[in-house]
Amino acid sequence: MEESQLAVIEQTTVALPFLDEEVPALFMADGRIYIPVYEVCRALGISPDTHIRHWQKLVVWMTARKLPLQTEKRGRRLVWCLLISQVPYLYSLFDWQLVSTQRLIQLRWATEEQAKLADMAYQIMQKDYKVLRQGLFRFLIMYVNFEKILQRYTDVLVVSPDYY
Repeated sequence: MEESQLAVIEQTTVALPFLDEEVPALFMADGRIYIPVYEVCRALGISPDTHIRHWQKLVVWMTARKLPLQTEKRGRRLVWCLLISQVPYLYSLFDWQLVSTQRLIQLRWATEEQAKLADMAYQIMQKDYKVLRQGLFRFLIMYVNFEKILQRYTDVLVVSPDYY
């Protein structure tokens, strides 16, 4: 990824997806929004160090980046951040017994909503794939005998040398 795409152009706060917790957000030059993972852990009430070490081994971490975050107490420092769209996946990647009852209810709802979104995306992808397949099939059927058709045109349109 180019250095210019990794440039943080703005830092503000946003609500965590499906939760009512406000956390810092880093807006990138390419339009993507990253959320500091330790802030997600803080909002959930779980230990960042333990969970980040575990999450770094998972596929969800492919989009993780170390980005500069401006904090009130510690100034500017590099922290692990995930795309905001990846954050809801973290909700199901730890022991829910570590959170309060109210947060547990929110996590269950968030997980159900994330599953619905994933299913909806899958259904859209399947529909698009079906349309593409049907279009490709029609194209192939239409041009299955195209070589013979071209040969007939060639036979008809080729002018013999005796013509001149």
